[in-house]
Amino acid sequence: ALASYAKFQNKVEEQEEWLKPLLEKGGGVADAWSQMAEIKKSQGLLKEAEANYSKAIKLRGLIHADYMQRALVRIALNDFKSAGEDIALLKAANLQWPTIAHAEGLIEYLNKNYDQAQSKLVNVNTKFPNFAPTQLILGLVHYQKGNYQRAVQLLEKFVSISPDAYQPNLVLSAASLKLGQLEAAISRLEKMQKTHPDDSRVLAMLGKAYISNNSIDRGIKLLRNVAGHRVEIVDR
Repeated sequence: ALASYAKFQNKVEEQEEWLKPLLEKGGGVADAWSQMAEIKKSQGLLKEAEANYSKAIKLRGLIHADYMQRALVRIALNDFKSAGEDIALLKAANLQWPTIAHAEGLIEYLNKNYDQAQSKLVNVNTKFPNFAPTQLILGLVHYQKGNYQRAVQLLEKFVSISPDAYQPNLVLSAASLKLGQLEAAISRLEKMQKTHPDDSRVLAMLGKAYISNNSIDRGIKLLRNVAGHRVEIVDR
């Protein structure tokens, strides 16, 4: 309970201190391992997060949300086979969580199977229209398929909730440029430039947008800053 309270106060180090004694005796406490896994995941320590979720799962001995969290960590580790095994267990338990089908769609997207990804993600979006993670990945799928207007619609919904998210804003800007929405793209990219002043992708895209909008000198100046660098939209 004290660890949970520390989590609520965003005191991660204090949370870890309360959890440590719960991990040491008799294999530990399942909820403690789950909390520690969440901490490691937030710190980008995915291997440790996966191991901690596995310990929680073993202690529980039943189907639990830890399977879902471990599946998402395994997807982040590109271990799609093991993630699929966790997802299969959750589906066999007849759970109706949006994250289950979302995770399946995410795997298809990361494997560049865009039609299959769209099929699964549209189903999630229809049943759970306010589920932001699916809006994001479905928007990225539509961008990859050249459906730029639909990509803009979905990604705008996502960034209204997470305005500082890097990839959605970058892809949204790219889609806006594809649609000839220069002012919208420039406005968004200029905001990104303030928070990512040395990011070659942002600078290159903004430079090209300036040139397309007849601000030739500004565009050339930015492009000179990224000359010699290969620039592309990340698909992850």
